[in-house]
Amino acid sequence: MHQQRKRRLPARYRDQLPEAPLAVHPDPDPASTPSILPRVILHVFDSIRIAFNKFGIAREYRHRPSYDPEQSVPIEELANFGNGGGPSVDLGTSNQSAPWPWSNMSVWRMMAWLLTGNGEKSSSEMNRLVDGVLRADDFDLKDLSGFNAETAMRKLDKAEAALESDPTNSFNWDG
Repeated sequence: MHQQRKRRLPARYRDQLPEAPLAVHPDPDPASTPSILPRVILHVFDSIRIAFNKFGIAREYRHRPSYDPEQSVPIEELANFGNGGGPSVDLGTSNQSAPWPWSNMSVWRMMAWLLTGNGEKSSSEMNRLVDGVLRADDFDLKDLSGFNAETAMRKLDKAEAALESDPTNSFNWDG
């Protein structure tokens, strides 16, 4: 009679079942059981950004202040006297010095526009506006006399509607 030999599969072909989790026994005294989360640290940032005032000063706080942090600072220390002529308040004139830290009024006006409003403006879009529009050879500031963005958008909508209704229509952009 022929005797059968028992063969074992190599280890790489054997299935290893996972071990069962340890049983959890309820502790009769909950005070003696250490808490899984002994404490939770919650960092809440109630940051606030104050818009530029008429002096070109803006503030940004990481946490909403409960008092004015500069109430005890003398007014002389808050002024920008670095240019020798004193601070200038009338923003309607073009011969004034720029508020600190800006190098000139054009930069200040661009940054004031960027940092105020809806907050959806980005510095890369601002760079694109300056490089692609304001510095363009064919850009003339005089052409913007009487400009209104809403009126320009309505004109664009009218032109698109006319083009959709009749693709051969040559729309008069000036009228």
